[in-house]
Amino acid sequence: MAYRKILRQLAKRAIFGGERLPARFFLSQVEPQQEVVVWLLVGNKSIDVTKRHCQASGLPFTICIEFTRGSVPTASLRSKLRLRLCEKGGAHRILSEVKLDYRQVIECGESEFLLFNSTKSINFCLPWFRIWSQNLWHSYVDSHRNSKIRVPAAQWRAIVATFSCPRPVSLVSVADDDGHGNIYPLNVMGDLGRNYFGFCLKHDYLPEKFVQRTGRIVLSSVPMKQAPIAYMLGPNHNCPTVDWKRLPFATRPSQIFRIPVPVFACRVRELQVERILRLGYHTFFLSRVLSDERLASVPELCVAHGFYEDWRVRNLGVDKLQATAEDLYVRSPISREVAELISRDSTYITKS
Repeated sequence: MAYRKILRQLAKRAIFGGERLPARFFLSQVEPQQEVVVWLLVGNKSIDVTKRHCQASGLPFTICIEFTRGSVPTASLRSKLRLRLCEKGGAHRILSEVKLDYRQVIECGESEFLLFNSTKSINFCLPWFRIWSQNLWHSYVDSHRNSKIRVPAAQWRAIVATFSCPRPVSLVSVADDDGHGNIYPLNVMGDLGRNYFGFCLKHDYLPEKFVQRTGRIVLSSVPMKQAPIAYMLGPNHNCPTVDWKRLPFATRPSQIFRIPVPVFACRVRELQVERILRLGYHTFFLSRVLSDERLASVPELCVAHGFYEDWRVRNLGVDKLQATAEDLYVRSPISREVAELISRDSTYITKS
């Protein structure tokens, strides 16, 4: 039996190109991350949209990009737009590209937000054969999953291409006037210029219904030291409400909404929802930033695709064992006692 198992493993390595890379790899970055820049290619111009774009839906895969009112690309150019993700320093190597298919525009305040779908992309993080073999493995696993929701392969590859850039993972706090509330991790989100922020939630799930009803959230950035706490709160997505007093860490009220946030948060932003759009499987929330507390500059919890992490090891001199240990640290199951301990393990003092 052991002999057959070894043969199967060898066959998989031969067919799928060796080590299978994870769809999510956790890593630490000091905000703002300095490894990747995201360019919008408009004709002969390249516009830095690193802090002006976000994923608005996963199915169909949708990207939102912010423009100052009156500066949006003309109708003739919108059919030729691409996102290009590049190494920020060094040789400025191209990591991936995503072709954008214009869908609609949202006007809000002094900004215009263009929404794009994408089904065409190219990824340069790995040699083409490894990309092909990894995608083949993903298709094989996806076909054997017991799920009614499946992202088409082309859209999945476009999502992977956009995660060639480290994306922050934050904790979302929500509460209503009746004392009900919740806190859970979120990473499908992003800055949309200085005053706006976008995020999406699965349509008709508990978190989406709660935000639809209250129209406000508080976003807490997570120091890498407290990352396992954020990971352990994942199941809260399925909870109608939580008891704030029973959380394994101390909280304090946010500045305006007075919604509980972790005392270990290194940045806290309060967001007022301005626009709500149903985009297939997800609901997109376009929000205005009402307050922004920057409490400390420390390594924060981020996530990228395994393709990019492999590229970092080969091209940026990242220690693979150390990076793997960091990823495992985030995913490691922890007890309430350990959570309470690491929630106090900070090198800075938050406001009371």
